[in-house]
Amino acid sequence: MMDAFTDFDSGDEERLIRDSVRRMVQERRKPIVRQGSIVAPGTHARGYLQELEALGLSELMLSDGNIDISMVRRIAILSEEAGAGLFITPVIESIGLPLLACTGLVPPGAGIASPGMVLTAIAEPFAAARTLPSVTSTSNGQLCLSGTAGRIPFAPMADGFLLAANNQGTPQLLLVPAKGTDFELTPEPMADGSERGKLVFDGFRLSPACLLAQGSDATKATDILLDVLMLSTAAQLAGIAARVHDMACDHIRTRHQFGRVLAAFQALQHRAANDYVAVEVTRAFLYQVCDIWNEGETRRALLHALLVKSAQTAIDVAKSTIQMHGAMGFTLEHEVGWYLKAAIVASTRYGDLAAHRRLFADSNLAYW
Repeated sequence: MMDAFTDFDSGDEERLIRDSVRRMVQERRKPIVRQGSIVAPGTHARGYLQELEALGLSELMLSDGNIDISMVRRIAILSEEAGAGLFITPVIESIGLPLLACTGLVPPGAGIASPGMVLTAIAEPFAAARTLPSVTSTSNGQLCLSGTAGRIPFAPMADGFLLAANNQGTPQLLLVPAKGTDFELTPEPMADGSERGKLVFDGFRLSPACLLAQGSDATKATDILLDVLMLSTAAQLAGIAARVHDMACDHIRTRHQFGRVLAAFQALQHRAANDYVAVEVTRAFLYQVCDIWNEGETRRALLHALLVKSAQTAIDVAKSTIQMHGAMGFTLEHEVGWYLKAAIVASTRYGDLAAHRRLFADSNLAYW
């Protein structure tokens, strides 16, 4: 996959990471089409994640100390290859706790007593009218959680949540266990076979130990998580775009029509060239953002722009690939349609594209 594209890896270590992930994704993921029946890739999310963990990639992505450029480049590589392989799984959402431990914003060892998979649950982060769940303290020192958190990616498969909340104007970051609790979780199926969920809390009681950070530390932790999640999502979209363009090129090189190979038709050559340029620009932008990771406000503004660019490229190139495949591209038996569905779902995972465009425009970024 992506052999015809520019190598943005900085050295042998990053190439080794990419090759390892690519090999695992391509060899171990469940086939989408089995004897004519469709298996939605997102239905295997937990299994995919277990494969990644078995490969030891969570430890490989994390580093001692703060989140640095080399770490986010590794996250981008893993996410890009996961997108290319339709490995629809909470790649980065599941490492929120150890990732924050690298920054020192949460207590050392936080969440160790919480078994299973803890997912990041920052609901509708860039919605114009966003209301966080509220937290109050009870007379016996417990925390009382009320309110809703909607559109949480992969929520039904989580064993716990990193939840952004509000305590009388003070931001808080909580660790909320999902197993054996009585809050309401409503699953919402997505087009790519994955699920998101809505959490509803009505006086839900938590131990004080579940409070991981508050005030400015909670705000910083939430912002860091959002930045990494946006980067990972954009990388997945870039991987989707690169993979479907490979599929289009393979098809027009081998398919014949009117006695000629499709690649001989100038209209298809021009379309393939335009798609190639779009993918190359998107991937270059992705690794450019990785390399300015330490530039604060510039990073957040460019992440909004990157997510819009990656989503638009993935959706447009997937549509182009479907058209170049002709009638077979529209059938459920061909996997290119699943790439389009995955791109559409990922593009709205952390805010819609209109919100990201607005936030980039509001940043007044003097970067170019």
